[in-house]
Amino acid sequence: MRRSGALLGALCLLGGCAQADESPVPADFQQIIRDISGVADPDFAGSTCATQAPDRREGYRYTAELTVQGTGEQVRKAAIERGWQPYRTKDREELLVGKSQATIIVGFAEDGKNTKVSAVMESNCVSGPENPLVQELRTADPDLQPTQKQRLAAAYQLVRTAGVTIGPLLDPGHVDPEEIPWPPPVPDYFPRVNLEGCVVNDRGALGARWLADYVVDGFITDTTDVKTGEQRVVAALGDQWKISERKDDVITFERSAGAVPGMLSLRITQQSGQRGVPGLHLKGQLSTGCVPPTIT
Repeated sequence: MRRSGALLGALCLLGGCAQADESPVPADFQQIIRDISGVADPDFAGSTCATQAPDRREGYRYTAELTVQGTGEQVRKAAIERGWQPYRTKDREELLVGKSQATIIVGFAEDGKNTKVSAVMESNCVSGPENPLVQELRTADPDLQPTQKQRLAAAYQLVRTAGVTIGPLLDPGHVDPEEIPWPPPVPDYFPRVNLEGCVVNDRGALGARWLADYVVDGFITDTTDVKTGEQRVVAALGDQWKISERKDDVITFERSAGAVPGMLSLRITQQSGQRGVPGLHLKGQLSTGCVPPTIT
């Protein structure tokens, strides 16, 4: 839960916060902004951020302001080619999101025939005025590119079908398809299904994925044997779903839609059902792989 500025201010007065001072802007942030904008001399600024004690991590905020000719499409294209993910706010404003030491957010504003471009990279800033780009990203969704959207939709359909297939095993006896609608809900307005940003690889390239939290949630009441419950799930899913990981009491089943996997992460535990009958509790998360906007 996000704390209010007033509460954070009070905490700072009581417990002490590191104060904000000017801070040199890192060379890598400067170079990234120059690379995607083609502008040699953006207006950079940097500061430390007030951080709540006893958090010893350094807080910082670095910003850039510049103007480009035309619509800014060249910035968008250059960013996507470098592994950035476009986003749309609820007001349909465009943001670009990349990654360096921390998340970098870029926004646009018309300026006559030109476009003003603003960028921010910050970490551990817990008090003071919030940067508008950080605030806008909080309620924005990934803006899927055409092929990215198609590939994600194919994987989403796989996991949706898996969820609905498991439903008849459960008491209560179904998974509500309305909670995992088809086609995928873009923009993302469904409470149990989320289109979210993700990291594609260890080089920091970003993309998007679908995630449905715990739409699979119910009981098997005629057995308390976890292995029997697992075997029933395997039989219901079919041979094309393979177990890719076991970690603690979570089993991850995986199936690919082309190059993009769909996953069902399922926890099976001994637990009494809603009527107090001993049995198994199955609770699962449906997700797709992380797909970059540059996928072909």
